[in-house]
Amino acid sequence: MLLLMIIPIFYGAWDLLLADRQETLWRSYVEARMASSGAYIRVTMNLIPSLLLLAYRKEWKRSFDDYHFWFWIAIGSIISIGFVTIASTAVDRITLYFIPIQLIVYSRLPYLARRQISPQAIKAIIVLVYAVALFVWLNYADNAYAWLPYGNILFGDL
Repeated sequence: MLLLMIIPIFYGAWDLLLADRQETLWRSYVEARMASSGAYIRVTMNLIPSLLLLAYRKEWKRSFDDYHFWFWIAIGSIISIGFVTIASTAVDRITLYFIPIQLIVYSRLPYLARRQISPQAIKAIIVLVYAVALFVWLNYADNAYAWLPYGNILFGDL
C-alpha cells in the first residue's frame, strides 16, 4: 500500500524536476563517459556501513525504530556499486545522498557490536579508518591542490 503512494510521488518529482533535462543528463553522464576518479572509494565507503547494517539487522530492529528507512538507503548503496563502471560520475553524485548511512551506522556500531568487540575499540577503528582515508585523499587525490591550503577566516590573516 505504501509503495502505491510513493511511486506517484517519485514520478511527479521526476517529471517536475528532471524530465525536461533527462536526455541531456543521459548524454552528459553516460554517453560522454564522464568519469569520477574517486567514485569507487566513495561508493565503497557507503557499501561497508550498508553491509554492517544488514549484518546487525536483528539488533538494529530491537534497538531502533528506523530500520526500514536505513534498509532502503543500504540497498541503494549496495546496488550503486554495480553501476560505477557504467556511469561513475552519475553514480558518484547520486551516492552523495547516501552518505548519511555512514554517520548513522558508525555512530550506532559501538552499541550494536558491543558483544563482539569493545565499543572503545570500534570507535578507535572508525577514527583510524577515516584518518587514513583523509590522509590518502589529501596526498593522492587529483584535486587535492584545490583544498590545501584551505582558506578559512579562522586561520587566515585578519
